[in-house]
This record gives sequence, structure tokens and C-alpha cells, in this order.
Amino acid sequence: MSVNGVGYFGRFNLNSNVGATGATGLYGSQQNIRLRQSNNAGLQAYIDAVDNDGNVNQDKIKAGGVNTYTARNRIVEGYAAEFYAGQRVEDAAEMGRNLNVLYNDLNSNDPNAKSAATFSLVASRYKNDGKNYDNGNLKEVLNATGNGDLVTGGVGDTDVQTLGAVTTALKRGTLKLSDIYGPDGKDMNGNASVKNKGAYDKAIAAVQAGDLGNDLDNAGNAGNAGNAGNAGNAGNAGNAGNAGNAGGLQDTAGMNPVNSLQQLIQLLMKMLLQMMMQMMTGAQSPPNPFQNSLGGSGYNQQYAGFGY
Repeated sequence: MSVNGVGYFGRFNLNSNVGATGATGLYGSQQNIRLRQSNNAGLQAYIDAVDNDGNVNQDKIKAGGVNTYTARNRIVEGYAAEFYAGQRVEDAAEMGRNLNVLYNDLNSNDPNAKSAATFSLVASRYKNDGKNYDNGNLKEVLNATGNGDLVTGGVGDTDVQTLGAVTTALKRGTLKLSDIYGPDGKDMNGNASVKNKGAYDKAIAAVQAGDLGNDLDNAGNAGNAGNAGNAGNAGNAGNAGNAGNAGGLQDTAGMNPVNSLQQLIQLLMKMLLQMMMQMMTGAQSPPNPFQNSLGGSGYNQQYAGFGY
């Protein structure tokens, strides 16, 4: 879906709920501001529930009596925040800061930041479904794209370090989404860095729809019951580098409603200012930075707007 046919500042929807939103992403016809769903208590439940092999204690992840949908949200957001940190995180406030940076990137107009945030959520969704990347192949992609400086510690071996390095490379613009996952499901070297194309496509669709809580086979349908799933192999070696804490909205209190409102206001003011600048200068809408990436228009037209 090309942004040029819609206008960069088309109709937008302030939607703080995950689930079947029908969102087409920031580059589609409806622009959704995405907010984090897990407060710091939920992130602490994730920290308490997940071991270094990615096994999830179902009782601990549901601390406070939450349902499976909310429990899976905690896993997906907690794991994605660790990709941003490049390592396992044992402090809920630190995890919350990384998660705030992730959502700030997801809602930004920076295509590199948006790529990093989108990848981290899709990777977490995919891993939660019990599916795997080939970390060795991802290491080869990093080396082939000039990102060898990120190949340290457990990169190429453990999940958090490897996927954290990929996130860092995407954010700094030295790696493209299509380098990891092309229309045929292969990476730039012709290898299967993503081992299960069917599950990955479902993870992409679920993240696009804003659904972090349902089982992938039921993504978009509210309230699917069952097991909250696996967090994936977290690993514990090394540090792949921080995907960028600077410029994030630091909310150490988690889902503080005042801070959430301030985040919304800042995003709205930023968009309004850019819209006014475009109107005064007659600037054209920017091209879709995700065209032909991770499937792009050659994969499925309805997904191209979000970048996968």
C-alpha cells in the first residue's frame, strides 16, 4: 500500500487497545498510535516467570490474576524489550525504559527506527509461538552487511544477543528488513534465517493488526484461551549493543496515565508540526521505506503498508 496514494497525514486513530484493530500501520490509510500494553508490574511478572532457556512459568506470568491474552502480551513485550537492550534484563524499570524506546520508535517517522521496533515485536511474536531463527545464518547476514562489529558475545548462538544485534543494525540503518526475510522467505544469502515461513507470516500479520495477545492461529480474534506460550531461548552471554535508548520516552513508572497522555500529546504535536510544514512547503509525501522489504508489495499488498 503506497503512502503516495493516501497522503502521509491521512485519518489517524488513537487506539490504545490491542486485538482486531484493522490497523494498516503508519504508512497506510489509517494511522494508529501504538501504546505499550504491559505496565512495570506485568514486566516484573515476565522477569519472574521466564528462565534463561525461555521456559515460562504459567502461574508467575499470570500474576495478579490476568487472563492468557494479557499474559502473552507480557511475554511478547518483555522479550522484545530485551532485544532492544541486547541482553537479558532483570529490572522491570530498565525493561520498561527499553519498551518505551521501542514504542517511540514504532510511532516515529524514522524508517530505520520503525524497522527495528517492528522487527523486535515480530521476532518476539514468532518466538512465542515456539518457532526459531537460524542464529548462525543471521550472523552471516550481519557480517555480509558490514555489521561485524555487532557479532560479539552470544551473537550467532543465543537468541537475545543475536536478535538484539539485528535490531541494533536495523535501527542504525546498516541492515534492511529484506536482508533477513525476502518474498521467498529467504535471507539475502539465500538461506533460511527464518525457519518457518508460515508462522512468520502470521506473526507479521498479528503485529500489523496490533494483536500481541492471541495465539498466532487465532490472531485478531479476542480472548483466545490456553497456554501463554514460550518466550524463546533467552541466552545469557554477551551484549549485542543497545538499540538506542536516546530519545525514548522514559517512563519508569510503567503505565502511568499522566505519562501515557504526555506521550500521546508529544506524538500528536510532532505530527501536526510536520503536516503544517508539508502544507507550507508543498513537500511530497515520503516514499514507503518498507517497499519490497520483508515481502513488501510482492508478498501481500495488505501488509506492505506496515513494512513487512
